[in-house]
Amino acid sequence: MKKIWWMRRIALSGILVTLGMLLTGDIPLWVQVVAPTLAIAWIIVYDEWILEIQKSQRGG
Repeated sequence: MKKIWWMRRIALSGILVTLGMLLTGDIPLWVQVVAPTLAIAWIIVYDEWILEIQKSQRGG
């Protein structure tokens, strides 16, 4: 379960950093490229961990 909390904390940090960049209007090109890639990777890892937890709770 600790994995999920860390993933949520990382997501919150990423959202706050993104909001800061959007508010200042200064978004570097590398962030425009890396941010969507990291978001997709985060979703994949998060879904795998949730599935793992659900399987362990069901006893399988």
